[in-house]
Amino acid sequence: MPVHFGGRRWWGAALAALVFILAPGPWTALRAQDDGVNPRLALPRSHLGHDLDSPVFLVGQVGVGGAFSHANDQFGYGGAIIFHPGAAASFSNSLAGWNVAMVLQIDYQEMYTSYRIRSGDLLFRKYLQPADRKGTRVLPFVGAGVGLSSVSFPVEDDRASETYWAPVAELGCEIVLADRYLVLLRGQYKHYTYHELDYINWSARFGLGTLLPW
Repeated sequence: MPVHFGGRRWWGAALAALVFILAPGPWTALRAQDDGVNPRLALPRSHLGHDLDSPVFLVGQVGVGGAFSHANDQFGYGGAIIFHPGAAASFSNSLAGWNVAMVLQIDYQEMYTSYRIRSGDLLFRKYLQPADRKGTRVLPFVGAGVGLSSVSFPVEDDRASETYWAPVAELGCEIVLADRYLVLLRGQYKHYTYHELDYINWSARFGLGTLLPW
């Protein structure tokens, strides 16, 4: 099962998206102002450990997707673990300061006739509103990352597969309810190409999640 890499320009676009996502935003200054400190004089804050303002959610997702040229009503589903910014700081302290979540995702999407795509993705999700506040809140986001995807397709009376690394981009919104439940609406784009093979696809997902106990 060979592993291939997509086109270079798409890897460049993915890198540019990650730079944008990981760039500090206005919430850094807002957080310092909330503490009554001049943002220019504010010291870096520690975000290590898990706290009530930075939960970890387990989310199940269902939806539709497919290729852009045809087969755009195919079934798909998946699951994800979402580490909100403070919890993500256990992996990198910068993520909390930059209002970025880390998402570990598995995804299944049908595409074309008898084509199936199974993926494991690592995403970095940048919220456009401060994520570390209590109560019900709406968090629009953009995200980018990389996926390792296995494309399965029919060959005579059997099936074959190819495995690809591919850039991933997402856009959507999280709704956090009572600091315990999560509603997720998101759209996703994956760019898998290798030589003449084109497995570029999109998907739309609706998800429900709950707070993990750890």
